[in-house]
Amino acid sequence: MSVPAGPDRVPDPPPGEDGAERPMHPSLQPQGESVAWSALGTLLAGPITWGGLGWLLDRWLGTSPTLTAIGVVVGSLTAFGIVYVRFGRDG
Repeated sequence: MSVPAGPDRVPDPPPGEDGAERPMHPSLQPQGESVAWSALGTLLAGPITWGGLGWLLDRWLGTSPTLTAIGVVVGSLTAFGIVYVRFGRDG
């Protein structure tokens, strides 16, 4: 049963389009300066998080900077991918 669309509700996708991407409500879409801060936060969080995890594993396993470097690279690539998907595509 579908609820009628109102000013605060994004309508459900038509039946049969399972997995279809639903548009974000306009009030939830970042605009202006918040886009830049969100992208910057994502670009910093990826390498810091994955690099930190690699550093912890390096200390635990005694593998020196190997896993830290791999973590930073993986985190950077993932962060760039997330920024591209969230903000870089024309929509």
